[in-house]
Amino acid sequence: MFPRTSGVKWAGSVTLRSVFYDPVRERAVTSQPKKEDPTSHHAAAVVVSARSEQLFNSLLEQSAVGVALIETATGRIVAANRRCEDITGLPQADLIATPLRAIIHPQDVPTILHQIETLKAGRTPTVSLEHRCFKPDGSIVWVSLWLSSPCDMGQSPTVYLAIIEDITERKQIEEALRASELRFRALSEATTTAIFVYQHNKFLYANPAALAISRFTLEELLTMSLWQIIHPEFRDWARARLTAIERGDQDPSRLELPILRKDGETRWLDFSAATILIDGRPARIGSAYDITERRLAEARERARLELVIRLQEGQLKLARLAHGDLTQDLRTIMRITAETIGVERVGLWLFNGDRSALVCREVYRRSLGTYETEPALEVSRYPTYFKALQRLLSVEATSASYDDVTKELAESYLHPVGITSMLDVPIRRAGRLIGVLCCEHVGEQRGWSAEETAFVAAAVDHVVLSFAVEERRNAMEALRASEARFALAAQGANDGLWDWNMETDEAYLSPRWKQLLGFEDGELSNRVESLLDRLHPDDQPRAKDVLHVHLERRVPYDLEFRLRCKDGSYRWFRSRGQAQWDEDGRPCRMAGSITDITDRRQAFDALSDAYRSLQSMSREVQVAQERERTRLSRELHDEFGQSLGALQFDLNRLADSGSENSTPSESVRRLATSAMATVERLFASLREMIEGLRPAVLEELGLVAAIESMAVKLGQQSKLSCRILADPEIRASLGSVELEGALYRIIQELLMNIVRHAEAQSATVALRCVGGWVQLTVQDNGRGFQVDKALRKGRHGFQGIRERAELLGGTVQIQSAPSKGSCVTVSIPIDPKNLDNSRTPPPLPAQIGTKGRRDEA
Repeated sequence: MFPRTSGVKWAGSVTLRSVFYDPVRERAVTSQPKKEDPTSHHAAAVVVSARSEQLFNSLLEQSAVGVALIETATGRIVAANRRCEDITGLPQADLIATPLRAIIHPQDVPTILHQIETLKAGRTPTVSLEHRCFKPDGSIVWVSLWLSSPCDMGQSPTVYLAIIEDITERKQIEEALRASELRFRALSEATTTAIFVYQHNKFLYANPAALAISRFTLEELLTMSLWQIIHPEFRDWARARLTAIERGDQDPSRLELPILRKDGETRWLDFSAATILIDGRPARIGSAYDITERRLAEARERARLELVIRLQEGQLKLARLAHGDLTQDLRTIMRITAETIGVERVGLWLFNGDRSALVCREVYRRSLGTYETEPALEVSRYPTYFKALQRLLSVEATSASYDDVTKELAESYLHPVGITSMLDVPIRRAGRLIGVLCCEHVGEQRGWSAEETAFVAAAVDHVVLSFAVEERRNAMEALRASEARFALAAQGANDGLWDWNMETDEAYLSPRWKQLLGFEDGELSNRVESLLDRLHPDDQPRAKDVLHVHLERRVPYDLEFRLRCKDGSYRWFRSRGQAQWDEDGRPCRMAGSITDITDRRQAFDALSDAYRSLQSMSREVQVAQERERTRLSRELHDEFGQSLGALQFDLNRLADSGSENSTPSESVRRLATSAMATVERLFASLREMIEGLRPAVLEELGLVAAIESMAVKLGQQSKLSCRILADPEIRASLGSVELEGALYRIIQELLMNIVRHAEAQSATVALRCVGGWVQLTVQDNGRGFQVDKALRKGRHGFQGIRERAELLGGTVQIQSAPSKGSCVTVSIPIDPKNLDNSRTPPPLPAQIGTKGRRDEA
């Protein structure tokens, strides 16, 4: 109940009417005629009014809202119920007569004053607003204030009726909701997860991530339903799943489904949703994130696994090939390859004999299941493609018509057939390119994985294996035929045949082999010892060396040796053979034949003896010739030289003869002068004859001095610079004039060849004695020549030089090459006894081939 100290009385009809004045009811009440007694009516009214005031005051005290009267002039509270005390926290004694603005938050005062002015001006009968109030403890309470003027519109009231309601809790809830909404919006705006709200399948909200995924604007999305963005093929499935989730059925709360973006692209989303209330009605808030890349990766991985499985199945099919008929095997390989990697065409192409073109053996067409052929591809027309086959392990062209390697095939081959992509793997045998296996795709372009390339390479290995099996089969057939021919030939051949298995040390000796030694077939065992035990002791080291060289260096095996026959005699045989080596390079087998050459060997020995006799006689003839030249040289020098000298002296006296009073006649002078000229010419001819027979310097000073004199003369006549190198004891070692003469003539011929043909700037002549041999080396830095060609054509006098050396039991070795200079080495035995063939000349000097080249002059 309002306190009486307020000065306001809530009793009596006048007071109630002044507070709750209702003009309509007033008119209705006053307009009805009153027939009762006025005195009785007034007494009754007083009683009713007292009861009403008591009831009204009781209601005000128990009201859930605060009710107060505010004086319009001062803004003070003049009356208030108990609820106002609870709301403001002020006791009624402090609340009464307290100005309203004293308890209102300063920030809200201007708004309230403005509203009160509107009410005071009579422009509105009521004012409703929300504001904050201070409690005595300093806390703030939110209230809803409703002010009403008890006067009619246009009249100025003296008090306002105020109804106050505590809305602090609601404000706190609203503030919490507002903060929660702000946090939600900030999170929603910042997250990369799509967030959206829909109600009755209509979008109410979508965050930027949802807009980015769908490519729709917010305005466009708010006009659309959920089903419009779900992919048409999945709408029925998604509707059933979402409906089941909303019913609470046992269904996963997360779905993976595709949507159609505004640009028509399909994107996969991981979608989940929860139910919320909006305006008291259920709605769904959903979240989704883009899993398209994951789905594509999973699809690629599934495709890769499927491909791997398919490739493994293809490998198993290839491994089960029987390798029987070559054509059928190759067709099976092409068919399996086409089915495994999914191409329309697989072709096998092989080089022709001169490797000028690739010839199509067959092309398998998967859609038709047929095998066809194509025209050959000439190497000269497609150089880039064929160079790539030589260089690369595979040619992979996604866009075959534009690939740098295959585009040159476009007009003539790719376009007519409709080939868009190619995978070609070269076929090689023993490192040599023999063809290519072509996988050709028709239709939309496609790429090639590493696994597919590896599978085609494996198919190529099976192609090579098929060829090898076919060749082995042919070889076995040829071997069987050859063995049959060999058996017939071995029976009728004159040579003995042998076969040695080095791994088991077993040997095969043909019956003819044993017969050549006088044995029957059963008298000698088929062992290697049968041959080794009968080898002549003097021939065993040489036989071992020749065999070792053949097995280690693969030099042809050809040897002559003696074998002991059944009767104990030795006969000469020539053995020729060939070894085989395994994959590690170790000899595993050797076979060959022996031929009886005893008669030929005896004839050769007789011929060798005759040749040695002829050589000895030729040496004696040459020695005699050299001695005769020496004798003639001396006689010409002594006899004819002295006679010509005396004649020249007499002619000089004749030309100068006469007395003091007389002079010789002019005719006599002319005759004397002519005779003297003739004598001079005879002297020159005589010197040339003596030089040709045996140079005087050779006779007097020896070979080295004669060579040096020859070198000086050649240097004066040409631009050749000649250096002479000789052992100090060379003259004492030679010991015979014929050997000196032969060496002098050989050196003379070689130096003249250098001047005439070599175009050399320098030459070196070296003489040395080695182990009973005199060795002459003549070397130049000229243009060189091809030795075989020069000897075959008999150029440069080499035949005469060789004959002169061989007459003395010597040898000639020539080394030369174009632009590399030349080197001639002559070795002659000092003692004629060295003509025995068992004596060999000394090795070539170390400097041969390393000095005197043209670029070192």
